[in-house]
Amino acid sequence: MDNTPGGPDTAAEQQTLSSQNEETGKRPATSKRGGGGRIRPWQVLAIVAVLMLGGAGGYFGYTWLTDGGSTPLTEGQQLIPVTRGDLTNQVSTNGSVVFPEREALAFGAPGTVGAVLVVEGQNVEEGQALASLDEAAVAGLERVVAQAEVALREAEDSLAEARESADALALAQAESAVAAAGLAAQEA
Repeated sequence: MDNTPGGPDTAAEQQTLSSQNEETGKRPATSKRGGGGRIRPWQVLAIVAVLMLGGAGGYFGYTWLTDGGSTPLTEGQQLIPVTRGDLTNQVSTNGSVVFPEREALAFGAPGTVGAVLVVEGQNVEEGQALASLDEAAVAGLERVVAQAEVALREAEDSLAEARESADALALAQAESAVAAAGLAAQEA
């Protein structure tokens, strides 16, 4: 008898194995290489049934997750298509922000800033210009200063005339006008 993994090679060996199997009622041994038989019809049906059930389960699971789980819209609801873009959240609140390294600035005259002369985070020295006004604001302020200087000269001339006339009341009025004009010139 041949003990090779491939089984008996000659017809005599096959005959001997066949007669031994009939006497014992056992099936012939199969090789270890898996050549032991054919697929039976019930195995084919089982494989087909498993594949069909898997496909049907996948289909119904997909439809339930995408469309089947949606509920109908009620009054006051609407569907809006999704678009790509940046998400911006805004929060409104009352309060104040305190910066420990900041100082309040006071400007001598109103106007529109024409240029910022420093950058954020830059160290500055006392007296250093941080910003400048635009040209229209500067021209308007120069006009106001010129008018105040003209008014100051006129008041000084009136004072000189009043001193010459030695009228005490006119002298007091002229001194008051000079002081007011001088104050206006300083404020401008």
